[in-house]
Amino acid sequence: MNKIKLLTIISIGLLASNIMLIGFILFKPHKPPHEGPKKKIIEKLQLSEMQTVSYEEMIKWHRQNISAKETEIMFLKNQLYSTLNRTTEDTAVEKIIAQIGGKQIEIEKIHYRHFQDIKSLCRPDQLKYYETLTREIAGLFAHPPMKKHKR
Repeated sequence: MNKIKLLTIISIGLLASNIMLIGFILFKPHKPPHEGPKKKIIEKLQLSEMQTVSYEEMIKWHRQNISAKETEIMFLKNQLYSTLNRTTEDTAVEKIIAQIGGKQIEIEKIHYRHFQDIKSLCRPDQLKYYETLTREIAGLFAHPPMKKHKR
């Protein structure tokens, strides 16, 4: 086989694979955007339009505060793992770990307050839906378990 035939076969193969790739990108089914628990909570509590507007403000507050705490945790984790490259006293490492734990406690308090705020948003007739929701909260926010890696 000469070089021209080999280059022609390779070119045709690359062209075909590119066409297939473009086809997969253009014609794959699109997933709806992830709305998280927001939509489910609005539906389950049967929130009015005014309540939904207030709830969306609560979500903004919640997200801003959680994001700030997560940023602080990432900073602390960077500090913690940078100690691996130098000699550091165990007390300094333990202090950073305790600070990370403290930030995680603050995150859980923010989550808890968020649901208290949602409850305060409910009318008396909606509280039965809120009680049902609180039983389902763990399921709404649960992450799938991590897969075990084989060693």
